[in-house]
Amino acid sequence: MGAAIVDESTDAFDRSYDEGLRLFEAQQFEAAAEAFSRAAVLRPEDFRPWEMTACCLGGLARWEDCLAAFERARQLGHECHQCWYNRSRALCRLGRAEDALAALERSLALEPNNPAAWYDRGLILGMAYGRAAGELEPFDGRHEQAVAAFDRVLALEPDHQGAWYCKAYTLYKISHSWAASQALIANGAEANIAQQALTCVERVLALQPDEDEALALKGYIEAWIAETS
Repeated sequence: MGAAIVDESTDAFDRSYDEGLRLFEAQQFEAAAEAFSRAAVLRPEDFRPWEMTACCLGGLARWEDCLAAFERARQLGHECHQCWYNRSRALCRLGRAEDALAALERSLALEPNNPAAWYDRGLILGMAYGRAAGELEPFDGRHEQAVAAFDRVLALEPDHQGAWYCKAYTLYKISHSWAASQALIANGAEANIAQQALTCVERVLALQPDEDEALALKGYIEAWIAETS
């Protein structure tokens, strides 16, 4: 009798969890979260429903609830690089750049070859996500660390268009600051920072010749080189 009850409970968990996965794949995040919540009630010691609930809540832009669900999964013993990476993205959307960086450090400690984590690190160091819509806006400092993060992305994915563009833009920003330029040069960079930026944006255009933002950035960089020559 006891074994039958256990089997029935397991079947109910599997049905709810599998239903949640199907709904999640269909991007029906609200319904998927409800299915995962049912699974969590049936097996409260299992981290998986909480992890997937967090992913659903992220899809619904419910960032505070998303973080709480990730924390519950962590409390149940789940420690993986993807969980910390997803946590960092939620923190970014809440405008908590420093906390997001700390979460990325945890993610990269577990999986140092994740280009997405290095890319986000570069974005946060060089620029920060806006609180409301996820747009990029200026962020205070550490641009040379951002360049190093984009270099890690490109070592793993040489044709990562976003990394080439963001490296170009960050170098362009650095070229306007004597102190930032000297810090980068001290770490082994070539002296002509603006020329490096131009080389990077040309890599973007080699991958996608009609990329409007890259064409515009190329024009700005060329004008700056002409002005400072």
